[in-house]
Amino acid sequence: MIVYIFLLAACIDNLFPASVRMKLQRRRTIEGDLVVGWLSFFDVWARLAPRKDKKIFIIGLPKTATTSAHFALQKAGFKAEHFPYRLVNYHNGDLVLNRKDLDYHDVVSDLPVAASVETLVRLYPDAYFVYTNRDKQKWLDSCRRHPWPLECILHADLARKVGRYSDSLVVFRALMNNIQKLKLLHEKVLGSSIFIPEVFSAHYDAYDQKIRRLFKGRRFIELNIADGVDTKERLGEFLDLDMAGSFEHKDCFYTWFFKKLADRAGWDRILGIRREYRERYLARQSPPPLKSYAA
Repeated sequence: MIVYIFLLAACIDNLFPASVRMKLQRRRTIEGDLVVGWLSFFDVWARLAPRKDKKIFIIGLPKTATTSAHFALQKAGFKAEHFPYRLVNYHNGDLVLNRKDLDYHDVVSDLPVAASVETLVRLYPDAYFVYTNRDKQKWLDSCRRHPWPLECILHADLARKVGRYSDSLVVFRALMNNIQKLKLLHEKVLGSSIFIPEVFSAHYDAYDQKIRRLFKGRRFIELNIADGVDTKERLGEFLDLDMAGSFEHKDCFYTWFFKKLADRAGWDRILGIRREYRERYLARQSPPPLKSYAA
């Protein structure tokens, strides 16, 4: 059921321009903690006016504390959006950057940003680029525990159910486009829409090499927030802002919900079900050769 809710939210969210969505955002407090949305439909927006003098891109891979960096900058007064789902549009089997929607934000982060990083460098050469990174083995361990959206979708056989009606009903066509968009986003950046350690590892290395090649001589900083190495002071120095203290650990709404579900059902049971499903899925569909991932 939660998969249907998220995809429906994405579908509805895509119908509104950013100027309208900004008015619809509001604070959400769950158990006294501020939760940042997975999709822009759930995002918590900064109350202060956006700073027009800075454009900041958080270009780290998912599970490298992109949410924590997003929240710190939002708290500093920037108009920030985590996982800006409308940053890219799905069109004719490819992802196309939506620059108009991007102009409403000072800070964007996570997977859609990583998928568009070469285009963003070309369009915004004077922007600030924050590369959140962490030890690869710790990153893989975190990815192994994370509920990747396409795993849930495939497990529910949602693509087949929705695709049956996508030619005749607009809402199902929009949902199918969102499924294809999510799939392509994950495959472009991580190599697979479900967690495969060897594939994710190869793409981690390839992405890291690409970032270091792209950002020589640019406004660029690398931060290890997830492992507690770097603090807000270093980010503040980079942006010429007064920032102090450690980064707060923050989860997006999607991750937060799954953790609560896993705590209730038992992590061993949840991870066991995911391992069993992943093995059955891979038995039916082999991934492309690893050499193509590192290209």
